[in-house]
Amino acid sequence: MLNLNGIVDVETIHELDEYTDLRFVDKTKYLCAEALGLYEQKILSNEEILSICEQTMGQDLYVPVPSYIPNDILRHFRGSAVVPVSYRPISGTITCVALPELGKDFMPFQGKKVDVLYTTIYNYFFEYVKQYGPHKDLQIVPAKQLLDSIIREAIGIGAADITLSSVGQLAQVYYNVRKRKVYSQRILNSDNMEDIIKFLCFKSPMDVTSRDPKYVGVDLNEFYRGRVVINHKYKGYAITIRILPNAAFDKDLSQLNLTKETVSFMRRFMMNREPGLRLIVGSTMSGKNTTALAMLSELVEGDRMKVVSIEMPVEQELYGIEQINCDTEEEYETNINSLIRQNPDFVYVTEIGDTTAEAIMRVTNTGKKVLSTLHANSVAAVIGRLQDITKLSTDRIVQTLHSITYQELIRDEASDSIRPVNRFIYLSPERKAQLYGKSFGEITLKLAEWEGGDVW
Repeated sequence: MLNLNGIVDVETIHELDEYTDLRFVDKTKYLCAEALGLYEQKILSNEEILSICEQTMGQDLYVPVPSYIPNDILRHFRGSAVVPVSYRPISGTITCVALPELGKDFMPFQGKKVDVLYTTIYNYFFEYVKQYGPHKDLQIVPAKQLLDSIIREAIGIGAADITLSSVGQLAQVYYNVRKRKVYSQRILNSDNMEDIIKFLCFKSPMDVTSRDPKYVGVDLNEFYRGRVVINHKYKGYAITIRILPNAAFDKDLSQLNLTKETVSFMRRFMMNREPGLRLIVGSTMSGKNTTALAMLSELVEGDRMKVVSIEMPVEQELYGIEQINCDTEEEYETNINSLIRQNPDFVYVTEIGDTTAEAIMRVTNTGKKVLSTLHANSVAAVIGRLQDITKLSTDRIVQTLHSITYQELIRDEASDSIRPVNRFIYLSPERKAQLYGKSFGEITLKLAEWEGGDVW
């Protein structure tokens, strides 16, 4: 047992003891069992944990530098007490890691030199699970408990989303923190992935025979919801969970770190009473919806307009707005088609996608003021993107469009922060008249000429 007195507080020691009981079939079998919890929960730095383990073991411990291991070598050591972590073909040397508690027993490999080095308990089990899958001495953590702990870690570090991904026998967890990839240190395997998928999809089971992505909206805890997409990947799955706070959104445009020019454009044009489609465009995780929600918050001030939103799922509660939550694309499209009969003054649809684009265009052409988001690489790219997903002519698209704002998030390494930058354009009737009947190339050049905003 590790002596952690004076290193972490008593409460943490008790929690770590409970976590160790949960992770091991028999924790008394291992001298440094608590080190696995220290590592997975990131209670101490890896260097600090290594130092404590070396003091407890009374020897230096090897930190693996993994490399490609041929399948015949992996098969040879399966079931032994050691795990291969690197192979040097020129010298014919195989480096393996082991734990003193488990010994160094293995069958000799003809023609190969085998170096066996002791390592920390967390490095050993990480390498074992990566190569061979679940270890008999590690217990499978229930899916809900495991997911809850991942969500707590993500929220604690300010992550915008969580990714769980199969990598061979291993399952990796990492977070998007201010546009930086931050890895969790949890040692998971493919069985954990399947259990988490079943838990997320218990209301609507995933069809494992289909290669189609699965979309799910879930409650992560009492304060956050999640927008989940599950994709099949080569030999496994990728799960992405967008973290959405339940708290009512109370920010206006002036609180989003936008430039004065961008805020002025949005208030003057995108929020005016002219009919037409307003778009906020950009790549995934560029803050499009956050900016859209701030616009809606300003629109309902004074409670003078009926604003209806159709979201999949509702990201944040917005007072004064009729928010319609959708869990499937079918619900999404059906509710968009119902907007005409609801007679809203202003409509917000979370995103224009392949299955909903035509319905959104139809609603806009009934004289409605519609705000939505679209994945596009620039203001000028919007026409082509809408053509791709609607198959409408450029004239029909130009007729429907009202204004476009492109947004991108720029990372500032010095301050470990991100800020939005924007380009925008308003398509007045006079400008539209200059675009009708023109080629796609001519339209693209005109849009690029007219757009204003930030320079970056």
